[in-house]
Amino acid sequence: MHKEEEEEKRFRWLDLVRYAAAGVVASLAVAVLVGAVLEVLRPDELDISVAHGSVLAEAHAKSIKIRIHLFASNPSGRAAIRFVNISTTIAADGNDVPMHTRRNFSIPLGDLESLAPLDAIGWLAAKSMKAPMEEMGGYFVSKLADGKSIAVTMLIQGIRITQVGRVSTTQDKVITYTCLGITLGVDRSLISTGDKVHCINN
Repeated sequence: MHKEEEEEKRFRWLDLVRYAAAGVVASLAVAVLVGAVLEVLRPDELDISVAHGSVLAEAHAKSIKIRIHLFASNPSGRAAIRFVNISTTIAADGNDVPMHTRRNFSIPLGDLESLAPLDAIGWLAAKSMKAPMEEMGGYFVSKLADGKSIAVTMLIQGIRITQVGRVSTTQDKVITYTCLGITLGVDRSLISTGDKVHCINN
């Protein structure tokens, strides 16, 4: 009787060892799977830059058209990336902006279509300000009317979406890129000279 009890205890102990080993293996398998999924869906930064580091303003009789030429590339080797609901805020850098005077204005840029892994694209956005004094403010209007260039900073905002196969996941509600050292002006040579400026993901 004593021998049978000993054997029963031993079998119970072996069962516990087997269950524990199976649990460890299952946990490791889940951890590896989760790690692989997170690695695949890891958010990748778009590389965004401003062509020639400048924004062209075309002054007309009662309106001003703003032209912005941007480049975007997808450095990811795994996921396609979309950038949607994009807008930019252009803010004056100078200290000559009078107090209580508007020093920035915003422009919608639309959506950037899906960029495949390691792909790059350039896109041109244009916005016609029908009421420039209201939409841009007197500081910008007077400077551009005098043919002067303005040192500005651009903030580009949008929603980034990564796509792996048929799976889409919104990684961030709003992504903001800061583009420093940009020139806004009416001189058309701005769009053909100067190096492009890379924007920083905040």
